[in-house]
Amino acid sequence: MNGRLARHSAIVGAACGAALVAVYLIALWTHAGQSLEDAVLDAAAAKMPGTDQAALAIRLLSTVGLKTLVAALVGVAVIGAVRGRTRLGGLAAGVIAASALTTEVLQKVVSRPVLLAGGVRREDQSFPSGHTATAMAILAGVVLVVPARYRLLAAIVLAPWSLGMGVATVTAGWHRPSDTLGSDLIVLAYACAAVYLLARLGRVRQTTRPRGVRVVAVAGGVLVAAVLVGLLITGISGFSISRALVFAAAVGTLATLLALIDGVDLDPSTPPSVPASPGGAGTGSRTPTRRSTRSAPTVEPLPPA
Repeated sequence: MNGRLARHSAIVGAACGAALVAVYLIALWTHAGQSLEDAVLDAAAAKMPGTDQAALAIRLLSTVGLKTLVAALVGVAVIGAVRGRTRLGGLAAGVIAASALTTEVLQKVVSRPVLLAGGVRREDQSFPSGHTATAMAILAGVVLVVPARYRLLAAIVLAPWSLGMGVATVTAGWHRPSDTLGSDLIVLAYACAAVYLLARLGRVRQTTRPRGVRVVAVAGGVLVAAVLVGLLITGISGFSISRALVFAAAVGTLATLLALIDGVDLDPSTPPSVPASPGGAGTGSRTPTRRSTRSAPTVEPLPPA
């Protein structure tokens, strides 16, 4: 169980790292990538100002700040402590903090070269999105730290806020689609690292609860795919399609995390039992002793004196 989960976490985490590099190179370092994303920014600047969608996006974006980040860090740590799983609470808080910090560092370190003769905001360092990373990391941290039976409920409660944050950044013209996708990949990579560490420490165990999360995750993926197909068929604008893709990426991030830890109890209060060896060693039990089948030797009586 521990080895399988560690292997799956490592594979998904490595795939996130590779995808992050690919998104960065394609979206920021190719003419086609910059042209497509500048078109999204142009559309946001032309269509959104003064609309109800823009006002809603700004309100949603205003909910993310330092106070939100600190409250989330304290919250997941407290949940872990209340459950008697301080290690898990610390790792969940670590996912949130590392995601936010990595995003801030990358915005200052990575470069967006000027490849187009014209365009908008070509020289800004907006990759990846800090608002998206914070919202998605809080969702991931809560999903990791709550009891397994409440994960799906927690995801449903936080989804409108967390999954909508990336769409809000594009709607308001604050970020390009690749910025939000990069943030999703960063968060998922750190969540996989936390699960991998617990698995390597032997701090996970299989639960006996119904495994319905994967069904819900697959159904959500099918629903998102159906929405995207419908947008393409009906000829909706590229701006709407780009926001749908941003939302689909967020749903995929959440679904992947839920599927990875489906049916798994993280950092249980009692360590998983160790299988008994064939000889019973390591279980604390004694091997029953066998009685000897040989009879005791007879003693001849002494002759009379």
